Amino acid sequence: MLKQEYAQHIAEMSQRVRCEEWAELEKNKEDFFETGNTWALSWLGHLTVLDAAMYHYTGKAEWLERVKECLGIFFSVQDELVQRYEDGSLPFIYKQEDGKPIEGPSKNPLEVLEENDTDPWHFQVVETIFSFTPVLRGLYIIGRDAFTQAEWNRLETLCYAEINHIFRDCEWGRHNRATLRAIALLLFARLFPQNASAARCLKLADMLFEDSLGNWSIEDATSYLGLWVNSIAEYTQYRGVWNFRIEQILSYYCHYYTAMLLPSGGLPEFGDTRFDSGTSTCLSLGAMELMAKRHNDGVLKYAIERQFRNMVKNRTMDNGVQYERGMTNAFVWADDSIQPEEPGLLSCEVLDELVGKKAVFRDGWREDSTYLLYNYRDVGPYGKLTRDYLQNTIPVHAEKPHHGHADEQSICALCSGGAVLLRDGGYRDSFTTNGHYRADFYHNRLVMRNGRMFRENGFLEYAENIGDYLPVRTEKLFFHQFAGAEVIKTRLYDDFHNADADRHIVYLKAANAFVVVDTVHPRAAQEMTTGVMYHAEHISPVEPGVYRVQEETAEGLMHFHRYKSASRAHAQQSLCIAFAGEGVSYSMEAQRRNYRQETALSCYTSRYYGADEYYSYVSLLIPETGETKQEIEAQRARALGIVHSLRTAHTRMGRSLTVQLKADGLEYTIGIQCDDGACIEDKNLRPTYSYEVGRASYGAFETDAKFLVSDGRTYGMIDGSRVDHRGKTLFSAYPNRCNQLDFVTVLQRAGTWGSYEDVLAGQPEH
Repeated sequence: MLKQEYAQHIAEMSQRVRCEEWAELEKNKEDFFETGNTWALSWLGHLTVLDAAMYHYTGKAEWLERVKECLGIFFSVQDELVQRYEDGSLPFIYKQEDGKPIEGPSKNPLEVLEENDTDPWHFQVVETIFSFTPVLRGLYIIGRDAFTQAEWNRLETLCYAEINHIFRDCEWGRHNRATLRAIALLLFARLFPQNASAARCLKLADMLFEDSLGNWSIEDATSYLGLWVNSIAEYTQYRGVWNFRIEQILSYYCHYYTAMLLPSGGLPEFGDTRFDSGTSTCLSLGAMELMAKRHNDGVLKYAIERQFRNMVKNRTMDNGVQYERGMTNAFVWADDSIQPEEPGLLSCEVLDELVGKKAVFRDGWREDSTYLLYNYRDVGPYGKLTRDYLQNTIPVHAEKPHHGHADEQSICALCSGGAVLLRDGGYRDSFTTNGHYRADFYHNRLVMRNGRMFRENGFLEYAENIGDYLPVRTEKLFFHQFAGAEVIKTRLYDDFHNADADRHIVYLKAANAFVVVDTVHPRAAQEMTTGVMYHAEHISPVEPGVYRVQEETAEGLMHFHRYKSASRAHAQQSLCIAFAGEGVSYSMEAQRRNYRQETALSCYTSRYYGADEYYSYVSLLIPETGETKQEIEAQRARALGIVHSLRTAHTRMGRSLTVQLKADGLEYTIGIQCDDGACIEDKNLRPTYSYEVGRASYGAFETDAKFLVSDGRTYGMIDGSRVDHRGKTLFSAYPNRCNQLDFVTVLQRAGTWGSYEDVLAGQPEH
């Protein structure tokens, strides 16, 4: 992808915004003067930097004239603000008018200034960190020489008014708002080094960045994490700072975004963000271009190209040029010499089990590829000072610190055939302290509650609450790729509900289907109500325990798009969801989610658990895709055939589970050892486990493995010492002489292998 593509898009957006927003300019100005709404002229700040970037690229005077025209409006607003203040005709500086509070984001700008500062030239005219920092960036790109001394002096006055308040509103820590403040301060100090406040601006900028440089972000939200990463990239360029710790963090997060690319080329939604959002895309582009250039990284360039072209083609930008925050940096830092290179891996962890704590299943990088994003990230054992500061300072009871959701062990996205079949719940409708769209019952996950249902008509009615975030811990037990199947197993530790929960996701590649197993394990005998939830706009029952989810509508995908693109004419694809389990109930309940009315589908139980009991829910997810109605109907018939073959069985107290199904001539068996301690013979022995104690039957198989999967032709296992099939041993670990705890006694016993796979006897090798 060439800079010319950026230039063409930026020029088009500049012209559009001028045509659309300029018509409302006088209304925007009056809104600010009457209510103190510092967001009223937000668009003007973003337009300024787009025009500045075009001047930097082309050198044409017309772009500089446009920049100065935008700046002139800011000057005139500031002049009028001061005049109205001196005349006593600014309603918003008073706390009350006619005995009623004035409503507006900035009720009194004096309150954000430093104490005893009543100079009206220090009032903001526009919000700073999101809306005016682009102006500072534009000035930095253009440079001092493009302005007369008088113009530069006037700019210094305007810019100081925009950054002065940060010293009173100094939010710090490893998150986006801290680094955004720091970038504003840093740019001011770089632009006006002779200003009396330049030194303290630089000092505070460095202090605000100190905790972020070379450290992990505490944020688990696509867009806000992008803001933080982009800010760090900017800091390195403006401050001239670089070291291997900064490099490893930036490299990590750029490849993190690459690994989770949607089939469309956009970014998925987790935490406080929106699905396939142009804002999320642009926020990551700047840092990705910087790292692609530093490492001549064709894979990053591929990801950049896919994101940008998806945004332009499908018009995924959310709100005019506000999405430019990373766009300008990408444009300036882009290197045309780097050749895009498709990533050499498909399914993978994103990117690890300690910080990213996500996994992607995919069968290709095409727009019609099958794709599933799984998020099991908890708060994490780092960044505690920042987390505690935010929790004790701002109203964020519903957030997983910070900007995160209660989405541990949640399916954030499922796509196939070019259709979006499952997605996350969206950002909030409005500012709120409740768990709107953030709480666990808004996500595609297992939800646990104490007690039993009584008069409630459905699971959501029982599970729904104010939505305060309740911390849990999660960890990955394994992620493994066999020839015919891929699997992840994670565990959630929930102290509040006194229970643990495992989730297996098994991707049967040839069948293009996912088996999801959720296992509940209360820590004591107790009553619990638990359920597996899936959400979508249109869900319809097919038969008992079987449901059809219609693909996401064009309106749903373009809800926040400023410019609606024509939806492609195609047959409506769908997702078949089938449940298996004993004693389960089902409910379909209306729920506001994703800024609209949706349906919450639940498979649940409300029961008493004995001590050390396990209960497993099984969900089967089968995409029903095709180009024509006939193809889709054939896929729906196929899906029902697979569903009708689905069988489950479990041993006493649910300690092991067998799932069997047939698809396209293959007979699948999945064996899960739900109880980690099932194979333990004696804690005083080494190994403590033995095949004789841990073996369990899964259809025609017997093994002590933690996990087994077979398609009837091949088989694979994880953490086992032996696999038998129809009474014949297929695999057996070699016995070894094992030292005991006294280092004298020796025990002859086989240990387990981490994994193993092979063809079944009598089957041809592939």
